Amino acid sequence: MNHPKAQGTSGLWDVDHLPIVDAPRFFPAPPKAALRAPSDRVVAHLVELLSEDEDADQPTRVARKEPYPPPASRDDDFEGRTEVGFQLAVPPLGGRFRLMEKLGGGGMGEVYRALDLETRREVAVKMPHLHSAYADKRFEIEVDALAAVVSPGTVGFVARGDSDEPFLAMELVQGSTLLKVMELSGALPPAVAYGIARRVAACLSAVHLGGWVHRDIKPSNIVVTDDGGVRLVDFGLARKVEGPGAGTQTGQIVGTLGYLAPEQLGSKRVVDPATDVFALGCVLFEALTGERAFRRELSEVVVGQWRPENHPPLPVERVRGSMRGLVADLTAVDTARRPRDGLAALLRVLSLDPEARKVADVERGLAPAVREVVQEGLAGPVAITGGALCGKSRVARAAALLLAEIMAPAVVVHVRCDPRLVGAAGGHAAPIERTLRQGGFRAAAATFRGESPGLASRVAEPSLVLVLDDASYADARTASWAASLARSGVARVIATVRPEAPAPDGFTTVPLPPAPTRPSVLEGLKSSDLRAMRLCASYGVSFELAAISPVAAHVGIPLAPELPEELCASGLWVRVREGCYAFDSATLWEEVLRTVPEQAPLELERHARAYRESLGRAPVAASITWRTSASYGATPAR
Repeated sequence: MNHPKAQGTSGLWDVDHLPIVDAPRFFPAPPKAALRAPSDRVVAHLVELLSEDEDADQPTRVARKEPYPPPASRDDDFEGRTEVGFQLAVPPLGGRFRLMEKLGGGGMGEVYRALDLETRREVAVKMPHLHSAYADKRFEIEVDALAAVVSPGTVGFVARGDSDEPFLAMELVQGSTLLKVMELSGALPPAVAYGIARRVAACLSAVHLGGWVHRDIKPSNIVVTDDGGVRLVDFGLARKVEGPGAGTQTGQIVGTLGYLAPEQLGSKRVVDPATDVFALGCVLFEALTGERAFRRELSEVVVGQWRPENHPPLPVERVRGSMRGLVADLTAVDTARRPRDGLAALLRVLSLDPEARKVADVERGLAPAVREVVQEGLAGPVAITGGALCGKSRVARAAALLLAEIMAPAVVVHVRCDPRLVGAAGGHAAPIERTLRQGGFRAAAATFRGESPGLASRVAEPSLVLVLDDASYADARTASWAASLARSGVARVIATVRPEAPAPDGFTTVPLPPAPTRPSVLEGLKSSDLRAMRLCASYGVSFELAAISPVAAHVGIPLAPELPEELCASGLWVRVREGCYAFDSATLWEEVLRTVPEQAPLELERHARAYRESLGRAPVAASITWRTSASYGATPAR
């Protein structure tokens, strides 16, 4: 059987590209004119960024004595745009997909533009050339991988055929491969290269946590969409992480030679998630410098020149600034120094973003729990259980940020459940519904009204990550509605639960170890600060400073303007939104209340009751705390 081979990679299997045309899953389909428009504006935008490079004296384009990179027979099979032509005179595949035109093809199959008769959307349909049992199995694995990975950063799975009529239906993605972008613009600005690496690391997190290895990370399998997004495509070489032969000797070199990790070129041919991370590092180096990370020949591999014990390190001194250390870690020859999978790589990438680092960094002992919560959170609702001050809220915030990165574009909505509403049926649902509705999440808001979310609404909305902090105080109805959001795929839901309370029904539990004995966090506080905290605690776990300030002046308790930020910096408070703050945990809130002198509670409660009556409800803190973008040019905004 003949297979196309890229120049300099003789003897390697090469497979078909997935199509590159766009119909995103989380936003309305663009007009047909946009679907057929060329992606020149992507290149124009990057060239504009290049021309505005602040270090004008440091050229960003690299002079080359040879074509860059070496031409390959299969790269960018689908770069050429074609207009929709006649509909092919064949019955709809599976009774659902009407073929419209051929987009491209190769040794493993052909790809067509098709109309999904159920949704009336245009999709891509891949039909394999089943020459042999190997090709049949390879196509089946590709379909399994694409169907299993849950991430907006990959190509969306639509449907599959059967043994009598095999096919793979998927979304169309419009854009240009990163290879084509770099051919036209050379090295990319560091901010753009970083944004692309961040999005690919997020995609790899979903791939690896889903139990798969991509095995072919390279610029031609990364698509920069016309709207500035980044997609990871072509799962033709994917394999499962666990199972027969996973992560062990494969017996052959599979992938693209210049992006293989050293352990793939040794005698054992090891393939695991860390090999994808190495390839990502090579892509990042290439994007930053305009040069291939490694130029290898098959003959050199055969004689062992590129084995781990002989493999040279990447010349990272060609990378400028803070990105140098990131590239060095991603491409470390020693696997103990390299991030072990996509999630670890994403954390390393996020370490260069100060705002994200503050949320994602947790104590070493809590890091495994964060990983487990992220993995379980991709599949369904998860509850973090543990005693007082064990770090439940910190783990929830870190995991929510990572889930938002993986599911970008996404929004994190954080809810502080109020202990005073523990017996009120649906008491938390109204403020949660209001926050979701104001944030544009119509499908999720409908769920908290007891309604069924509409499909059209779900498709049009970004991903949602909902955190129910202190869910032990949430009523059963609110918890049940939150779980239904996760089961229906409308949201990823994380809850924190005290050990004496059962986890909400349908939630997978992740227990945390007990917290070590430590002195009270209130020790050492100035008496004026403690008095201010007592006053705020009487209003609830969360509170509006604008409502408290007049009362503070009336009872003679000073609220210094700098106090909120000082308490946030010390980890006692968290900022919910402008003018609204909350205690870091319900345990801390209770500890503060226990310090209130006996004669004070009645007076404080009288003011707090008047405040609640003015609102017509108990103040539940439900607010948007984080946003992530699918664009390579954006960073999260709080």
